[in-house]
Amino acid sequence: MPRYTYRCDSCEEQFQEFHLISETLTICKLCAAENCLVRIPQLVGSIKKTNNAGNIVNTFIEDARREVKEEKERLKEEFKS
Repeated sequence: MPRYTYRCDSCEEQFQEFHLISETLTICKLCAAENCLVRIPQLVGSIKKTNNAGNIVNTFIEDARREVKEEKERLKEEFKS
């Protein structure tokens, strides 16, 4: 159910209300004045939750492991000679 923000021209207060898009509010829930509500347009946004920090850490750990393994192999070859 969408949340709408309203401003009352009578008491000049703002409030938010959840209701269906087909419904219309006409009475202020703060001062009970009738036909004084103006719906304030709000930007609709969505939040995409990703675990980027976790991916960055995992990538760093894998790269570090690979570099350590390569360095160990290089040192083994160096000391064999």
